Amino acid sequence: MRSKLLLLVLCTALASLTTKAAAQHLEHNDSIDTQYSIDKPSNQSYRGEELPWRNDLRIGVGVPGFIHLIVSAGIQVDVDPSSTIPTTSDSLAADRYYDTSSYYLPPFTLEYGHYLKSWFMIGCKAMYSSIYHHERHIATHKRFATHCDNTISLLFNMRFEYLRRDLFRMYSGIGVGATVRFSENFALGIPMFDMTYIGMTVGRSLYGFAEFGAGISGCIRVGMGYKF
Repeated sequence: MRSKLLLLVLCTALASLTTKAAAQHLEHNDSIDTQYSIDKPSNQSYRGEELPWRNDLRIGVGVPGFIHLIVSAGIQVDVDPSSTIPTTSDSLAADRYYDTSSYYLPPFTLEYGHYLKSWFMIGCKAMYSSIYHHERHIATHKRFATHCDNTISLLFNMRFEYLRRDLFRMYSGIGVGATVRFSENFALGIPMFDMTYIGMTVGRSLYGFAEFGAGISGCIRVGMGYKF
């Protein structure tokens, strides 16, 4: 009788220890799974790269290239061809006044872009440049009039960034739009394009840039920009 009671107590104690060990093992596994799920989220919760900015605003100035010089100085369409016929007053003015040398205002640009991806941007660019000279009196050299040829362009452009670092980026781009050249005697509007072969930026939100390309903005462009 005593042996049976002792055997029953031993079996009960063994069962209790086994149940307690199993419970501790399950609790340990649950804590490991919870820690793993916190430290390493699943791919289903990944939503892509979060950009610190979405908009880009920049101003710049360019060195005129072949295309810009042809458009701004080489093509002319008279609005009123009869105005080119010299009159008596024109002949008298030519004897009293002379033209100074031409001055050139290089292409200035204002550009806005919006990031759709971390490497892809769309936007628009406005450009202005001019060539002008003065008429001065032949005796007093007093300025009598100023004649100016203006060039204005509006382009829609895209930019592709293929190298992205914390302080340095490289990109290429293309733009299409229209250019208008006008003065007091003529006006001209033509389709236009703009290419950026290689562009570089240095900085984060506030940065400087340099570009090498072709088109109405010039062959070399430098300036500053701000991302927000």
